[in-house]
Amino acid sequence: MQNLQKSPATLAREKKILNALQPLVGSRYSTLVKHTVSAVSGFDIDDVVGPDDMAVMAYQLYVHTDKERVITGFGFTQ
Repeated sequence: MQNLQKSPATLAREKKILNALQPLVGSRYSTLVKHTVSAVSGFDIDDVVGPDDMAVMAYQLYVHTDKERVITGFGFTQ
């Protein structure tokens, strides 16, 4: 992945999104949760990457899960 230089505005937006998604940590990942993450974050559903998806060279929001598919956190393309 390419290392992107992020502006202060982008970093602030990401922090706001991560804070809004925090209540989902501990939930079991599903397609419905992926749609919720998309709606809350404003990211297109194709740019929300869960355990069943392949990452591409784009600015994306990642849903991190454990082996039982329980959400452990979120992250952005660096």
